[in-house]
Amino acid sequence: MTLIQVKLLLLVALGLLYGSSARLKEPNRDVRLRRQLSLMMPPCLAPFACPDQQEENDDGKPEPQPEKRDMPPFFGTSPCCVPGTLSPCVNCGVGPPLVPVAPQFSDRPLPMPMPVVPPPMPPVMAATPMLYSQWGRCPQIIGCDDDSDENCEAMLASALFKRECLTYEWLSKHRRVTIPRVFVIKKQWSRSCNALLVMEDLSDRAQIGDLATGMDVEGVRDLLRSLAQLHGLSMVYREEWLQQLDDGARLPAFLYEQIERFTSALRTFSSASQGSSSSAKVLDIERVRVDNDQLEPVMSASQLEQLTTQSCSALELPECLVHGHPIARNVFFKTARGEDGTENKGTSVQAIIDWTQAHSGCFGEDLAKSICWNLDARERTDAAQLLKLLQYYHYQLLKRLQFHDASTELQKAITLEKVQSAYERFVPAAAVTFLLFLPEELSHADPALLERAQQLVDEAANGGKTCSAFLQ
Repeated sequence: MTLIQVKLLLLVALGLLYGSSARLKEPNRDVRLRRQLSLMMPPCLAPFACPDQQEENDDGKPEPQPEKRDMPPFFGTSPCCVPGTLSPCVNCGVGPPLVPVAPQFSDRPLPMPMPVVPPPMPPVMAATPMLYSQWGRCPQIIGCDDDSDENCEAMLASALFKRECLTYEWLSKHRRVTIPRVFVIKKQWSRSCNALLVMEDLSDRAQIGDLATGMDVEGVRDLLRSLAQLHGLSMVYREEWLQQLDDGARLPAFLYEQIERFTSALRTFSSASQGSSSSAKVLDIERVRVDNDQLEPVMSASQLEQLTTQSCSALELPECLVHGHPIARNVFFKTARGEDGTENKGTSVQAIIDWTQAHSGCFGEDLAKSICWNLDARERTDAAQLLKLLQYYHYQLLKRLQFHDASTELQKAITLEKVQSAYERFVPAAAVTFLLFLPEELSHADPALLERAQQLVDEAANGGKTCSAFLQ
């Protein structure tokens, strides 16, 4: 063999070795390519690092990451994977397992590799615990070592955010509940990634309700239908969601204490403003507290907690998962197109959001809050209209129980009379908790909200029993 032939053989051997080495390293190169594609992510996800990336702490040990077993199968192989796709996650590079293919030889030149294109990301809206730091007013948490507002807000935000994440995890397993599609759930913060909840953006086909204007009767009617789906499902699968929420099945005590402190401050401001001629119309709840025994119990944190936790046993009703915050601004309504082509908010519920106050309790709480918080006084005090709403909810609840093959004893336990009793039992609590939507300075409150709050207080002081005569 000549020297030239020897060199050619060496070059061929080196080429074969390099090719086999490249094929062995191909998966790693693929992962790098996928992670480079993370630069093409939507801006709303850009600040958040990949949950699967390990970072070392000050001790040189890997930062603990949330266990993947906490994620339901619906969310794919990684906490940041988009469900329903076989494509790799554009954030962490995790995808379906690589299937080995037998080598094939051909004299034809190999085609150029096609560029990797990430799967299309649907419109999303992201939420983090920091978004909840502005929620309500920061309560003094019992057992808090640091009483600073910043620490209390952080603890409150973390508790509310974790509760909502756990609820979304369970609800995502059941497609019958009207919630947005959830893509990412990361309950805990780490050095490599913030706590994160990413859901689909419904703004292109739905409009969110307004707190001041509330809802009309048809909107409340469809909201009750959606809540009946939730209540019926949770009655049948009670052990499942109780295990999912664990300690979060009960509302924390500081939420009840928050209501008591705010109503106390509200009475102080209201009494001080009564003698001022320049002040706006304020709530007159001091007279109700002194002269009436309807609102007195629900203004106490301990008795309000007792009402929430013991109503089912008192009424002999099964416990269910309660949303706890069915106000108009937490409901997306499908967009309706008018005759002139304009898009308006419809009456059909597209999704319910804000599950930060979801807890175990009586369906009467959601029932009373949905009606009292969202309907105006004229529709709310119409006994015939109210009875129709209660009958419709009762029908939808029994329908969902039958759909989930509930026992006959469970279905017979829920009568229309008990639905009415549960509603009336929570009317005073709904009136008091509505006050939390008002600012601390009542002179800055929306006149419509202030008027509705006063009407609810007056109605609750009178007992709130406007449909009893129809059921006798």
